[in-house]
Amino acid sequence: MQQQRLLPRALFAAVLATSAWGQSFTAALRGTVTDDSGAVIPGANVVVTESTRNVPHTTVTDKEGRYFLTALPPGAYSMTVEATGFKKYSLQSFELVVQQQATMDVKLNVGELTSVVSVESSAPLLNTTTASLTKAAWISKADAICKAGNDQINATAKQQFGNKKPTESQIQQFTQNTVIPNTADQIDKIKALGTPTEQGSQAEVVVNSAEATVNRVKADPSLLTGNSDPFAQTNQLAKAYGMKVCGQD
Repeated sequence: MQQQRLLPRALFAAVLATSAWGQSFTAALRGTVTDDSGAVIPGANVVVTESTRNVPHTTVTDKEGRYFLTALPPGAYSMTVEATGFKKYSLQSFELVVQQQATMDVKLNVGELTSVVSVESSAPLLNTTTASLTKAAWISKADAICKAGNDQINATAKQQFGNKKPTESQIQQFTQNTVIPNTADQIDKIKALGTPTEQGSQAEVVVNSAEATVNRVKADPSLLTGNSDPFAQTNQLAKAYGMKVCGQD
C-alpha cells in the first residue's frame, strides 16, 4: 500500500522531481575544509577562479565543512579558502579536464585572516575520477539518493505536523527550512556521480529544467501551495530518462 503523504502533492513533487546531472563537457570540484585537528569548518568561503578568463566560482562550506562546485569549464584554476579565525589558504594552480570529478580537501591553520598559506601545486592533494557509470547503474544510484532524501523529509514532516494538515504559511516555512536544503543536497550527491556514459545530452536537459525550477521555488515558495505543479515538466523529463524515484508524481 502506498504511504499516505503528509503534505500537498506539489510539495512532494518538488522533492521527488528534483534531480540534477553534471554537464557532459564540464568538470566538478568538491572537498572538505578542516582545521589542524581535523574538525570541520562550516561557513568557509571557497573561491575557484578560471586562470585564463579570471572568472570566479564561489560557494560556502555546509555544516559538515563540505563544498561542491559544478559546471566548471576545463582548464587552469586557482583557489582560495577563507574562514574567520584562520589564515587564508591560497592554491596557485591546478587543472580540471572534461568530465572530471575532482576531490580537494583543504586544511586551514589557525591565525589572522590577513596571513596567507600559499600552495604552488595541487598534485599531492587532488584525487580525481571520471564518470564511468552506465545509464542503468547511474539511475539506480541516483534513485537511491532521492529515496533517502525523500524519506528524511517525510520523517521531518511527520514529526512537525503529525496527522494535521499544515497551513500554507507552515508549508512555505517547511519548504524553506527543510525541503530546499535537502533537495539541494540530493542534487549535489547526484552530480557527484558524474555524467552517465549513455544519453548524456538528455541528462543535461533534465538538470537545466530541475535547477531552474528549484531556483524559482527558492525565490517564491508559494509556488508549491497552488494547484499547478511547478515541477511537472521536470517530472516528465526525468521519467523519460528512466528515473523511478526521482521525478515520481
